Amino acid sequence: MKFFASIFKIKLKSFFKLQYVVAGVLLIVLALAFCLVGIIQFKDVEKSMKEFREFEDLKVLMYFNYTYYGVAGLQLLMVPGPNMVLFHNSTAANELKAHIDVGDILNIFSTYLGKELFREKPGGYKDFAGVILLFGSLLALFIGFQTPKQKEFLRFISGITGLKKTFTAIVLAKVILFFIYLAVILALAAILMVICNVPINMESIGYMLYFLLVMTAVIIFFDAWGTLLGSLKNRITGGVLLFVVWFVSIFLIPAVINSFMANSTAQFTSNSTIDMTKLKVLMDFENWAKKANGKMDLAKRNNIKVREIIEKYWKDDFTAIQDKETKRRDQMKKQVHLFHIISMLYPSSSYLAVGQDLSSGGYKSVIDFYDYVCKVKEKYVRYYLDKKFYTREVKVENFVKNESNLYRSKSILSLSSFAGLGLTALYTMLLYFAAYLGCKQNLFSLEEKEIQEVYNAAKGKIEFTRTEPNVWKVTDMLLAIFLYIFFTLGSKAFAAKKGGETRILVDDRDITEREPGDGFLYICSCDDIPGCISMDDFVLLVSAGMKVPVETVIDTFKEQGIDDFRGKKYGQLNADDMSKVLLALTYLKGFAVYLVNDIARGRFMDFAIQMTRRFDDLQKQGALAVYLTTVNLEELEKKPEDKPFKDARYWNGDIKTRVHMNKINENEQKKEQRIK
Repeated sequence: MKFFASIFKIKLKSFFKLQYVVAGVLLIVLALAFCLVGIIQFKDVEKSMKEFREFEDLKVLMYFNYTYYGVAGLQLLMVPGPNMVLFHNSTAANELKAHIDVGDILNIFSTYLGKELFREKPGGYKDFAGVILLFGSLLALFIGFQTPKQKEFLRFISGITGLKKTFTAIVLAKVILFFIYLAVILALAAILMVICNVPINMESIGYMLYFLLVMTAVIIFFDAWGTLLGSLKNRITGGVLLFVVWFVSIFLIPAVINSFMANSTAQFTSNSTIDMTKLKVLMDFENWAKKANGKMDLAKRNNIKVREIIEKYWKDDFTAIQDKETKRRDQMKKQVHLFHIISMLYPSSSYLAVGQDLSSGGYKSVIDFYDYVCKVKEKYVRYYLDKKFYTREVKVENFVKNESNLYRSKSILSLSSFAGLGLTALYTMLLYFAAYLGCKQNLFSLEEKEIQEVYNAAKGKIEFTRTEPNVWKVTDMLLAIFLYIFFTLGSKAFAAKKGGETRILVDDRDITEREPGDGFLYICSCDDIPGCISMDDFVLLVSAGMKVPVETVIDTFKEQGIDDFRGKKYGQLNADDMSKVLLALTYLKGFAVYLVNDIARGRFMDFAIQMTRRFDDLQKQGALAVYLTTVNLEELEKKPEDKPFKDARYWNGDIKTRVHMNKINENEQKKEQRIK
């Protein structure tokens, strides 16, 4: 837990890098701006709802009798819930009206009936939820892409804790941080809604919390993609693929699904055909009534024959008309079910489908409105028949009671949304696992040509000794990686696999078949430690990784002459203290092998002497200490050879002399300045 806390604090501070802060703030501003647009639209809906009711009530007052009322019909309005503020551009249909009469008419304005509901719609992410997906996914991809970038620092941490534990801690830290960030954005949006008097109840809050889970899951999914692509050895290839993944996920897949939904409705019966069928049922009834009963005065309300005809219409013909609506509704329901099944298969499309359902204007909401309209029509027709043929009322009574001509749509959660959330979590875990394998491959493997390059330079053997300093001049990181892998994996590494005559010797003892687990500490160079890490977090990280008390780490740092480090970032330490911090790690715990990479580069003589003595002490205690440097030594420059590394055990004296001369020159310059 202490190790995770240290990783979490490090990741938290990395999230506050300038580029991430700017991007994060811009995303918040953009999301809240679109939230405000949604609030304005919601207010417009409320205003139009009030006008709609007043107009409908006024129309009823103008009807002379029920015949006019029945022919003119009734209008119903679908009113979205408050959550539409966050998803106003994600709806399948915005403000909907329906018109019904006592005959064959049932129409939903904008013709969102049958296959028209699934016609292709212009793409866009112009709402709160859309902006989060569009730009949040890109930000998450970049953050994930940067995770494996600091390979040497990862090697250092993994060397003291293990890669699996390190990688898991980093992933969990990012999950928590993304969740907190998205929760803040959603909370700000909710506060803005409250300020603007958008009604929010517990149900709305519950849906918001579920959407927070969906947002987090999808953003983490893209972070996992970024981490995987960042683990590729060729970062240019990874960067190109990053944009490909973003484009395919955000634009291509949703467009393909929309196109498929539009084209898969070919088997739907057209709306005009259904309307003609309903009209034929009505006309057939009228023809039958004329033939069977002759010309009758339907105005004679109490006529028994008239009532029989009316009841026959109600029982048979009206039911037949309603059956046509039921079949159309069933077709639409099957198509909506297909849409949810397809959408849940990929995280971005699942996210959009959930947003549509929560908008209270999605496919299912439209069908629920359709269901409601059919039920109202049935009641309306029965009301009309009763009033016209079973009463003597003259004044028209309004059918609408208690806002029954308003359908208040609600957010919906389908089972497929939970399945989509589960699949997103599964994909994310698989991507992180693949990213872990990629990181492991990067940290613990070399290409065949790189291995052969080491063998060619070694000319049969790589020798170390515990009696002299093991200092190697290197031109790149190849030898450091080679030795890191060998001392970590032992005989599982590549040392004995290729170029079999190349052996690794310590005091003439062959350790090529060395087994892992003897204890190995790798210390990366000062440049590979992120300067943004606070020393307090670094102490916590080392303490947790090496399993030593925090007080021990602090005391050890002070014993090595690093006094003023608390509350500072690593990058704020002076150059010598940066190196002393890393050298102090060798005092915390005993290891069989110490591999130290270039921590004395550019340092003064005092540190060079301190490091040399420490290496001598370690080797006297039976440990093997190996130091790699990129310093250009004069002796090596006289005899240049085409090798990636070279033994340079005489380096210690040379570096002391050169550094000492630099210090003398520096003191002479200070004297001259004082004299002037």
